[in-house]
Amino acid sequence: MDTATRKIFQERIDQLESLVRSLLDKQQSKLNAPLPDSVAFPMATDVAGDTDPLTYGVGSMNLENHESSYVESDHWKAILDEIGDLKGMVQQHPEDLGDPYTDPVLPGNDLFLLQTYPTTKMDIIATIPPRIVVDSMMSKYFKWADMPVSLVIHRGVFFKQYEAFWEDPLSTSTMWLTILYGMMYTVAYCTLFINGDAGSLDETTASEYRSMVIISREKMIQCLRLGNYMKGAPHTIEALLAFLQTEYLQGEDTQHGCWQLTGVIIRVALKMGYHRDGSHFPNISVYEAEMRRRTWYSKFLCTNCM
Repeated sequence: MDTATRKIFQERIDQLESLVRSLLDKQQSKLNAPLPDSVAFPMATDVAGDTDPLTYGVGSMNLENHESSYVESDHWKAILDEIGDLKGMVQQHPEDLGDPYTDPVLPGNDLFLLQTYPTTKMDIIATIPPRIVVDSMMSKYFKWADMPVSLVIHRGVFFKQYEAFWEDPLSTSTMWLTILYGMMYTVAYCTLFINGDAGSLDETTASEYRSMVIISREKMIQCLRLGNYMKGAPHTIEALLAFLQTEYLQGEDTQHGCWQLTGVIIRVALKMGYHRDGSHFPNISVYEAEMRRRTWYSKFLCTNCM
């Protein structure tokens, strides 16, 4: 990190620290404010000190615009401690920090720990194997009826979308591409490492399968990020379930994060209204309502399997 960049970085840390201290002061001011006589508690005089320790200990609840948010009492203090550690790291080991403004790597968040590089839909599509290989994979996938994600994918509708993809790949939704990559990964991984069918593959196909195992997880994460999975676009829940399935297949090394991923899927599904039966909404077709029921059920099925 050069001197100019380090100075800018330090100024931004100082600005953040000032903002957090301001928020902490406001929170404590609200907690210290006297209650109106009409809502005073009879035992209030028994509490020592300026701040009610019980009130401060449980944190605060903010209710605005029909939304609620909870903040623990030590929330801002913890953030200040983290800022202090970061400032010390900048001062003591500036050579260990990369330039935050030029690093092309997208750091993994709490959900997707794998680091991935920025990409485009064209790059994602270009990585898909030749159709003859993918056709074989799709045939195998739908023969394995015990796959949880197969419960939420209608075979007939999927293959119509599949044909449309090969006719015009760039018009295909990014979330649907996540599902496709998830299916290819599942077939490749199970064939090579679970079902013991690796010996039945010719050299070219085996090479394609090994390549798919290596790159497909990264491509799925890139698709979910590129499509902004938190917005709840069509195919989002199915795409997240496909990713959950690939994580679970890899064994204990990745299964520890499946509970966290399941929580995210539930929250996104609630945001998209999957917990409400589609028959109550005239703008949802009978087919869509049934698939939403299956998807909501499949979410609990995946949870019970872990």
